[in-house]
Amino acid sequence: MAKINTAMLVSAIACFIAAVGFFLPWAIAYFEETTETRTAFGTPITITLKDYYAFMTGFGTGWAEASGTGSISGVPYSFDVSVNMEFIHDIGYVGIAGSIMSILAFVFFVIASLMSSSAAGRSIGYIGLVFLAIGLGLGLSYASALWIGLGRIKGKAEVEVSVPGYPTFKTEGEIEAELSTLVENAKSIYPGYGLVLALVMWAISMIYFVKGMRLMAISAPPAGMTY
Repeated sequence: MAKINTAMLVSAIACFIAAVGFFLPWAIAYFEETTETRTAFGTPITITLKDYYAFMTGFGTGWAEASGTGSISGVPYSFDVSVNMEFIHDIGYVGIAGSIMSILAFVFFVIASLMSSSAAGRSIGYIGLVFLAIGLGLGLSYASALWIGLGRIKGKAEVEVSVPGYPTFKTEGEIEAELSTLVENAKSIYPGYGLVLALVMWAISMIYFVKGMRLMAISAPPAGMTY
């Protein structure tokens, strides 16, 4: 039975974890308390939402939950408001492609770690490296797109209104906006833990890939010699 190239296997596992990181938030936007007044049936309605966070994953899916209070002009009562938003990013396919490339790299690295032939293992390892590089490039490109606000988001928002002594009222609405608008309105934007995880795992994968390839080079017989 061929000896497992442990370093290459570690590289494969790290690459797989990097792919999993796409499922987690890649960008976190913080919004300060906002107050908005709209008119319904000729009556001004003022809604104040407390500060909240919005999340976007490496797959282009996002969500946010906000809560606050509202009041109607001329009515001496206030009501509680909660808003749950779910949305998708129209260029999230870039992140999906990056995750797929990382998974393919994982597969080739696993195969390379199990090869009995050093020459074959190195060849397969280099194929995995190509997929890793593509996945890394796509991932960084998508992270940049989130940071500068490229594309549009589209989804739905569920609004729940609670008035003491009355049944809870729920309604849904569509949301659609330029991502750049949200980026401009956000107080601050942070890298999500999914992005941090992916970057760290990609770095570890590269380090152990180099170690794994060196091990296969050391184990390869000199030219013209066979065992």
